[in-house]
Amino acid sequence: MDSNPALAFLELRDKTASRKAEDDLALWHNWNQNGRSPEHLQPLLKRYEPLLKRRTKEWSSGARAVAPTAFHAELQKQFINAAHSFDPERGVAFNTHVQNRIQKAQRFRSRYQNVGYIPEGQASHIGALEQAQEELSDQFGRAPTHAEIAEHMGLPEKQVSTLVKSLRKDVPASQFESDPFGAATSREADVIRLIQNRTHEYLSHEEAQVFNHVFGSNGAKKITDTTSLAAQLGISQPKVSRLKTSIANKIKKNM
Repeated sequence: MDSNPALAFLELRDKTASRKAEDDLALWHNWNQNGRSPEHLQPLLKRYEPLLKRRTKEWSSGARAVAPTAFHAELQKQFINAAHSFDPERGVAFNTHVQNRIQKAQRFRSRYQNVGYIPEGQASHIGALEQAQEELSDQFGRAPTHAEIAEHMGLPEKQVSTLVKSLRKDVPASQFESDPFGAATSREADVIRLIQNRTHEYLSHEEAQVFNHVFGSNGAKKITDTTSLAAQLGISQPKVSRLKTSIANKIKKNM
């Protein structure tokens, strides 16, 4: 009996998707187990570049005030955020998690399509700026200064300052350094209260530990300083910074 071509095609497609999911997970684990260093993330980012380029072409059209270079950099940023927030224990494929996370890049288009055009020359540095900010935040356990970013990128400090000012952050993790609750908007405050009441429904165990100390929730002593919090929890300062970033992303996601 001849095999059904349609069934054979579906079987091949499922096998291909399964292999891709396995390869994604192997690359993610390699990055995760090697200190989450940028160089170990590059193979995974390179693997998803075709998708990011397609989305850049699709989603940046019709937003002439947004340079495609800037939009592509925003997609790369969202991909990096997806890698940081991915949790294989939740049973969601990495590809699915990325597809959901990069949808947030469309906010970037909405934000800038009615404001001044971001020049191509300036836009070309956005991805490097985001990466420099992340690397230096991990290194210092705090948000880097414009001078530190400029030295890291090999650019004039004035150019870095101009570039930083051209971008607006939604809920930066640096808000968690001093008085994060007071710095939040009313909508953000509502989400924070929701998470305070149902912490383990929204956050991983380690995120919940950081969140509870930062906000003094659930009987935890309020500690907002990254160095003190790392010592209290017995984990590294870079990891505390990453957990703060992950919490900030989840607050944004639930707004």
